[in-house]
Amino acid sequence: MLSEQEKKEIQEEIKHYPIKRAACIEALKAVQKHRGWISDESIKDIATELDMSPDELDS
Repeated sequence: MLSEQEKKEIQEEIKHYPIKRAACIEALKAVQKHRGWISDESIKDIATELDMSPDELDS
């Protein structure tokens, strides 16, 4: 589960792009900054925030 801070940072990044999925790299970087790595659960949670499937985000 993403922390409130991580969700907030992802939402801030989304504002800079015309479509949510375009913020995928920045969203991954935000979570990695807090955790030091990206777990499978984090991939699923980030994908949900970006209206993507985990497979799309992980490829």
